Amino acid sequence: MPGLILKSIEGEFGTSLMDMDFKDGFFVNIEIEIGEKDKNGADIFSFNVCDEKGLLKTIWTDTEFKEKQITSLSGYHVFVMKKYDLESLLKYIEDILNSIPENISWKQKGLLLSQYFNWEYYKETIEKI
Repeated sequence: MPGLILKSIEGEFGTSLMDMDFKDGFFVNIEIEIGEKDKNGADIFSFNVCDEKGLLKTIWTDTEFKEKQITSLSGYHVFVMKKYDLESLLKYIEDILNSIPENISWKQKGLLLSQYFNWEYYKETIEKI
């Protein structure tokens, strides 16, 4: 089976990932399409990328944190960067994709990717197992 490739990446509400420059912290949702090399089609995955200030702002507004003063940020799929750098982010994603074995099914690949990204078919796939 073919390896994985990043087919597209974009920020929430069309945010240009090339022009992101937040002086007071950032926390941005990103959608990516991942597919297999030399094959048509891809699935949508998403994650959040932030800096330290953006992470703190998110924690302070997290419902679980407000109620219990503790949170796991479960479901956020957060990548924290010291300073936003698209090239570093793309390299990080590429390293994740390259860590997924090629000789497993697409569903198995999706489940492994779900450790890092929110996968549109995660719940549906888990229910079938």
